[in-house]
Parts: sequence; C-alpha cells; structure tokens
Amino acid sequence: MKSEQIDQLATALAKAQGEIKGAVKDSENPFFKSSYADLASVWEAIRAPLSKYGLAVIQTTDTDEGGMYILTTLAHASGQWIDGKFHLSPKDGSAQAIGSATSYARRYALAAISGVYQVDDDAEGAMGRKPEPKVNSVTHVTPITPQPATLPTAFPDVKKASPKQCAMIWAKLKNELGMDDESARDFIGRTTGKEQSKDLTTEDITLLLSEIDTEAKAAVK
Repeated sequence: MKSEQIDQLATALAKAQGEIKGAVKDSENPFFKSSYADLASVWEAIRAPLSKYGLAVIQTTDTDEGGMYILTTLAHASGQWIDGKFHLSPKDGSAQAIGSATSYARRYALAAISGVYQVDDDAEGAMGRKPEPKVNSVTHVTPITPQPATLPTAFPDVKKASPKQCAMIWAKLKNELGMDDESARDFIGRTTGKEQSKDLTTEDITLLLSEIDTEAKAAVK
C-alpha cells in the first residue's frame, strides 16, 4: 500500500539509492560455511543515505488471516509513505522459532523496500568501502543439545553423508520450509545433534528427510 502521492518519496529514494552501497556479508553460517548480510549490516548500508534525504523505515508486527507478519513502512518527511507485508513462517510456536523467523523477515523486507543488495567483503573493498570489523560476526547462535543416539547396534559401520546429500537437505529446508541459514542450521542441529555438515551420516540424512516431510505436511494443513 502507499499514500495518495509518492512523488517526493520516490525522488528522495532515487537520490538515496544513488549513494547506497551493498550490505556486506559479514555473518557466517558455521554449519554450511556460507556467509550472509545480517540485519545490522543491511541497516549499516542504508541508514545514512535514507536519513540524508528525509527517509525513515518503520517495522512493526501484526496478524491477519494469513498469520503473523512484519509490516515495513518507508516514510518520507513530507508525510508520503509506502509499505509491504512479509508473513512469518516459524517452524513452531516457540519463542526461538518466532524470533528467528522475525529476524529473517525484517532483514529481507528491509533490503527489499530500500533496494539494497548483498556483497562480499572483497567487492566492497574494490568500491573503496572498508567495512568496520565486528567483534562477534556470528549472531543468534543457539546452543545445541545432542539427541540420544538412534543408530541400530546391528550396523556399527556408519557411512558418512556425501556433499551432494548435504546440499539436498539444505535445498529442501530453504525451498520447502522457507528457512534461512540460521533456521536451517538450528533445525539440523536439533534433529541430529551434529554441529558440522562433515559429521552427518546417511542415517542423519534419512532422519532429516523424514522430519522435513513431516514439517512440510504440517504446514499445508
């Protein structure tokens, strides 16, 4: 939705986007050894240009027939505005799952409404922009409680999962359950008790496939 007129907002946003640089991928997913731009990095990329041209972003939560959602509003000093909804898809009703889904939604909605994109550190350096180092680049790390071993004693030689099998699990969590890196890592850790993809076994892959199928069916109901 938007205000009746957005000409001043559009002009200001065009100027701000001319100065906005990419959001640096400064957070790490230790499970899949991948990087991404967290919420703080997205804000760091857009805060100064938006403020310079009289723009502000407001993010609130509410519910409708589709469930809980993040409402992101881009407002201009003139009073003009535009907004958009991003519905949450938490794994369950726990505070941890809702918090993870909320952080994910805020990050993607903020990047979408401002037009920011993610870049690697070396790309930022090439543009002459040096990101400030962070003391703790990994955020929202949740301790994982190992699950009791479920491997049958009749099969003592457990085969390691292949990289292709691990990639398949990762794709299913993202495409079928809509999880981001943090949520996927937490899901795998809770299900298998493993903190590294190199430690997954073929038994873990079978277990994860079963859990993903259960979650997907539950989401449809």
